[in-house]
Parts: sequence; C-alpha cells; structure tokens
Amino acid sequence: MERKMKKMVVSGDVTVDWFFWSVKGMDPGGMGGEIPLNWELHTGMRKEVIPGGAMLLARFVKDVTGSIVISPQLTNLNQIPPEEVLHFTVMLSRFPYSSVRKAEKDMVLRVEKEAGYTGPTLGKVKQLTVADDDPDAEIVVIDDAGNGFRDEEPVWPAALKDKRQEPFVVLKMCGPLARGKLWDWVQKSHAERLVVVISADDLRTEGVQISRQLSWERTAADFIWQITNNRSLETLAACHNLVVFFGLDGVIHYMKDKDSFKVHLYYDPLQIEGGFSQMHRGGMIGLTSAFVATMVAELANGGLDGLGEGIRRGIVTSRRLLQKGFGNDSARVDYPGKELFLPPQKDEPQIMDVPVPRQNALDSEEIRVWTILEDLTQQRLEDVAYNTLTAGKDPALDKVPIGQFGKLKTLDRTEIESFRSIKNLMVEYLSKGFQNRPLSIAIFGPPGSGKSFGATQVAKSIGEESIERLEFNISQWESPDDLIKALHQVRDTVLRGSVPLVFFDEFDSNFQGLPLGWLKYFLEPMQSGVFKHGDITHPIGKSIFIFAGGTSEAFKNFSREGCDEKEINLFKEAKGPDFLSRLRGYVDILGLNKIGENDKLYMIRRAILLRSLLDQKARHFFDSTGILQIDPGVRRAMIKVPEYRHGVRSMEAILDMSMLTDKRVFEQSALPPPKQLKLHVDAELFSKLVTMDVLFGEKREDLARIIHNSFLQDIKKSKEKRPKNDPAIKPWDKLNEHYKESNRQQADNIPRYLHAAGYGFSPVVRREPVRVKLSIDEIGKMARMEHERWVVEKMGTGWKYGEKKDTAKKLHPCLCDWGKLPKKEQDKDRHTVRRFLDYLAQAGFEICKLD
Repeated sequence: MERKMKKMVVSGDVTVDWFFWSVKGMDPGGMGGEIPLNWELHTGMRKEVIPGGAMLLARFVKDVTGSIVISPQLTNLNQIPPEEVLHFTVMLSRFPYSSVRKAEKDMVLRVEKEAGYTGPTLGKVKQLTVADDDPDAEIVVIDDAGNGFRDEEPVWPAALKDKRQEPFVVLKMCGPLARGKLWDWVQKSHAERLVVVISADDLRTEGVQISRQLSWERTAADFIWQITNNRSLETLAACHNLVVFFGLDGVIHYMKDKDSFKVHLYYDPLQIEGGFSQMHRGGMIGLTSAFVATMVAELANGGLDGLGEGIRRGIVTSRRLLQKGFGNDSARVDYPGKELFLPPQKDEPQIMDVPVPRQNALDSEEIRVWTILEDLTQQRLEDVAYNTLTAGKDPALDKVPIGQFGKLKTLDRTEIESFRSIKNLMVEYLSKGFQNRPLSIAIFGPPGSGKSFGATQVAKSIGEESIERLEFNISQWESPDDLIKALHQVRDTVLRGSVPLVFFDEFDSNFQGLPLGWLKYFLEPMQSGVFKHGDITHPIGKSIFIFAGGTSEAFKNFSREGCDEKEINLFKEAKGPDFLSRLRGYVDILGLNKIGENDKLYMIRRAILLRSLLDQKARHFFDSTGILQIDPGVRRAMIKVPEYRHGVRSMEAILDMSMLTDKRVFEQSALPPPKQLKLHVDAELFSKLVTMDVLFGEKREDLARIIHNSFLQDIKKSKEKRPKNDPAIKPWDKLNEHYKESNRQQADNIPRYLHAAGYGFSPVVRREPVRVKLSIDEIGKMARMEHERWVVEKMGTGWKYGEKKDTAKKLHPCLCDWGKLPKKEQDKDRHTVRRFLDYLAQAGFEICKLD
C-alpha cells in the first residue's frame, strides 16, 4: 500500500530488553573427527539485548510506514546499567509453530517466562528525551507503560506540548489507566484527535467486569454496560476514540461524539478471546506494539477514517508476530522485519466487524438478546440453512461467531456461551491438582437434543486424554444401592488414573412415587466427595458429574422458576435448592425442533447437524470441493419438517433407514417408506415437502385457472367495458392457449416473487393454511416484479409501447417502466399480488417468512 509520508514522533517508557535461551551441547559423533571443547558438550545459554518499550514501537512504526520516525535513541545497550534505564529480562524457549505444525523444523523461539524488571534501587528511572525532536510532527505516538514517563513533562515530545499544534495522538496506555499528568494533558489539549489503546485485561484488573471467553456478543454487551454505567470509567468514556483489544482475537472501537457514542466490534469468528494464543504456545514481546504500529500506518494514510482498517490489519500483524516469534535460529534472536506488515494473506483467518446496537446495554430486564447471526442473516435463514447443508458455509455466516467443541458445532449465542462456560469450568477444575469433590454440572434439553453428545464433545475439546466416560440411567435404578454401585465404578476409574466424566441421565426422575426423589441421595457425594457403603466411607476423587435432565427440558423448568407456591414447596421438600447450590454450571441445549415463535435459527441448527451426520455416515456424497450431493426435495424436507419426534435420534434414524450405500447423490428414492418415517416425523407432510416441486408442478394448471378466474371476477366487479370478442375474458375452457400460458407463467413466478420479499411456501396437511399479511413494501416489490415479467412477456410476442391500446397493432400504454406506470395500473398489480395468498391456499400451500 502506498503511504502518505508524514512526520512522526514516537516516545514513552523505554527499556533495555535482555533475552536468554538455552542451546544444546554439541554431539561429538557429528563433528567429523574434530574434538570439541568440554564446555561445548554441555547445554549452554545465549543472550541478546534489544531496545524495548517505546524504541521497539518506533522500530515497528518505521517498518510499516517507511517514514522517518523520530524517537529516543540508545547506543551500546549492553553497557547501560539498570540504574539509568530499566532492564527487562525474558527467558525464551523453543515451541511448535502452532498446535497443527509441530515438526522440529517448524519450532520457533518464543517467550517462556518474563523474569521481570531491574531498575535503580533508589530514586526514579531516568526518562529519555526524543532525539532531534520536531515540534511540527503530524503524528505523535506514546508508549505509556506506567513506568514514569507519564509524569515527566520535560521529556514529552514538543508537538504534544505545543498548544498551537494539532497532531494525531495515539496513546498506548497500560494500567493504572487514565491517570497522571500525561492523561490530563492529552484529554485537555488533544481530545478530538486522540486515539487511546488499552487492553481488556487492564480494565479487568481495575475491577471492570467484562466476561471472558463466552461470546463476542456478550463481551460487547458487557463493555457497553460498563462504559455507560461504571462511574470509574467516566474519563475513558469521554474519549473520542477508544480502542480496547481482547487478546489477539478481537477489538472494540468506542467512538464518542458529543452526547452519543457508537461501538464497533472487530473479531475472528472462528476464535474467542485467547483462542489464537492457545493454538500457539509461548508468548511474545511487542504484540501490542505491532498492533499499534499497523494502526498508526492506516491513520497516517486515511486519518481517523482509516482506524477501522488499521484495527483489522493490526490484529493480523500481532498474530503474525506471535507465530513467527524470534525465528528458529539458535545463534541469535531478533524481531521479524518488514515482512511482518505485509497485507493479509488468503490463508490467514479473516477479521470481521459489526456495529453493536446501543440498546444492548444489558441489565436484568433486557428482553432481546442481540446476536450477530440474526443481524447478518435477516430474512434469508432458509437459504442460509440450505447453503450451510450443501456447501458447509454461506456468505452470511462468514461473519458469524462459531462455537466449535470437538465434533460439536453451534452458531447459537446462548449455546455457545453455555458450552464455553462449562468448558472453562472443566479446564479450571482439571488444571488443579488434588480435588476432594466432583465438579457438578447440569444439562437440560428436549429428548434427543444431544445432551450426552454435547457434554462429551466439550470435555474432549479440552484435550485431556485422561478423561473416561461413564453413563448411568437413573430412571432404571430401583434403590439407592444402584447409586452406590455406580459410585464404586467412578472411584475405580479414578484409581486407574483417569478422570471419569459421569453422566447421570434422567437424574430428575421420580423415585418411590416422589417427584425428584433421587436428588437427596446425590447431595453428600456432590458436597463432600464421598459415599458410604455399609460402615465404610469411600472418597470419590477427581471427577466430573454431568446431570442430564429427563423430565425437565430447561433449567427454569427444573428450578421451578415462575411456578406456583405448591410446586415451589414440593421442590424444596425434594431438596431441590440444596441440589442447585452444589451445581457449578448448567447448559440448556436447544435441539433440532423450533422452540417458540422467536426461535428463528432452528433450520440452521438442523443444517449443521445433518451435514455432520452425513459426513460420518455417507462421506461419498461429498465431492472433492466439499459440496454435498443431495436432492433439493430431500434437503427441503430434512430442514423444514415441523418436528422430529425424538430430536437428534429421529434425524439419525431417518439416515440409518435410508439406502445410502453405492449412491453418489442422496436422492428421493433413498428415503425410507412412509410407514417407517412416521415413527420419527409427520410422514405425510415430510413426503409432500420432498415432492413439493412436483406438487407445485401438478398444481400449475389449477393455479393458472384460479388466476384467470380471479381476473374475470375483477373485470366483472370493476364494470370495465371490454369488447365482447376480447379473447382475454373468455372462460378458461375457451381461452386461447396464448392467454392460458400467460397465466401459467404468472403461476410459475409466484415462488420467485415471494422469495424476493423474504417468503417461502410449504404444503399443508390436515389443517387450513395460515394466512400471512404482507406489508406495503413487500406487496410493492412483488407487484413491480410482476409488471416487469408481464412487460418481457408482451414484448417477446411483438408488442410495443403506445399511448393507446391497439390489439391489431400490438400497442399498449402499460409497456413502460414501473415508475412511469399510472397509479391505477400499479394498483392492479398490487391487487394481483395480494391474491397470491388466496391462490396458494386454494392449491394447498401456505406462505411463511424465510426467517
């Protein structure tokens, strides 16, 4: 990218960074007869000294902009004592390039441990002035690490202190945040051209509650609530541009303008905060500096309007720095050069961005939970589901955050947050040594929603190989002795060195005629981590208990939320509150079926699961590019059937009953017969969905007849005078084939019109079609399309525009653009469109929103 050359000055807290790393001793057998010195046979230690802090930031700014950058200067670094300039010591080690590339040739040097600072034992750290300072600098970049620079006004750049200057000021600030003379000065003198860059972790350190590793929507919502309501953030909330980075995976850009503000979220949809770092072991010095330098380059090129692109590219740059580390040369270390700042490459994950709605300032009364998925897909959910099933992706989903837990994939924000929450609990629990009580988690969902599968995949995604799965169905137990036997199996698993992942399925079953009768028997094992067998008390050991609901489809049902006093008292008698107090988390799994009228994402959930199941059971249906070969009718039925009677198990059963072997396409003939289908779906409706294209084709003639008869009725009602020999107003049986075909063409185009307005249609069985009221805009859009179709049809048969209709000369005054069509004629097309619902209803179909 061609950069505009601007005068830049970079200053701030400076360090002398010392890097130490070990090297292997020499192998005498591989030296060709040359005898090594004794010290060369032993593991050795190498060291390198590199300018750090503001000087490193200045180096990066110079590399990315190509400009002359004025900054503090130091020479003979290895001779500078820590009494003059802070020293920072870092221990390096060799790490795999990533969790995927682990070969020896791909190893790179990264930070294993930050050993800390060395400074003067008495007095302050010496602050450096800018060499050859220029008061006319157009961009001032400050690295405020909280090590004294912020309060030493004499060393600040001249362009920053001169009230006559109006440079862009980029302040990279560490905690304590928004304090000191420097902060007061830039807020007072450079507010409108100031860009402040801070980390989310520094905010959290100061007591700002922003969730971690749940979902990007939740992170953004927490930030907005805090910046709006937390009085300790008032000075930050006054910033015209505040950039908050969340690891190497996301950034929030807060923009204040007088009394209003906007928030933009930048994020990797495939990761959550900290995800990229987890894939690349070891740390790296200078990650934030690389981000800021990239942002400064875009600021220099496009002013404040360039910040968005600078943030996006900055995330990519800082990720590259972590990946590359200090290279794999054991002889010396250094930071990557200009190649670090190349434009994003095709193989690098895309950084997406979305505006965050202000109404998402969360509190306990919030009704609507904002999701990126709904904002991006809007009225295309049916198409998105079809594309997701067939191609594994849809352009609308490129920006949507994805929760991937082993083989479990979900796009639903609520599920993502719940699964990540229990994953975090498991990671924390497993990372600790001895545990004297189990980790207890509850999972709820409709029958067949995949409760067991979900929890298992979350556990596997942790990468802990010692986890061993056990499962018990409580509804089949006859006495508390069955629980004792189960806990012995759990204990035996612990003694073998594994961590049991124990599923207590249908834990909320009745026992001895009492609702939730088993709860009280779990209290002691959950609380104390022990169980009694006779007079002997046995410790259970480190284990994870998963309580899967059988009679309760959601946590609020189990906890009796919103129930009457009688139900609540029964819950208390069953020790329900005591059981809840021992849980450390819960998940509500949505399953495949639509949950209430507001559940607009069920079709996408089905598409994701169906593609996964077919990948396991019929991999031969996928071509070399990953496209699923599936008949459109089969696809439609599997996605749109109103209900799978037994959830995931029903979808899987339909696949198991289908004849998929030795076929290259999942065709209609492969499906099981209706008698088998009715075990799992409404077989009649499922079959009609499969053959809907054929059904619509069969109804084509009926629809055309209905359209023509409606036209005749409208002519009669309007008392429009037409010649008796007008061929267009004859009964259907006597109608000229040309006019019949025109009606057929109109019928053929109804699905296209509906789709353009965000509607689809489905066959109806055993009930009357539900009527949908079309909006004025939707009617207008379809009416215009119908007019355009009619114009093409007429002109295709030789008709032309004429001020008056002349059948002999094939002239018509309505053969014009929609905007020039008289309102009376437009209203006729609108009336025709309104009748579409009647036409489809008479033919046995109903229309429905695609979302």
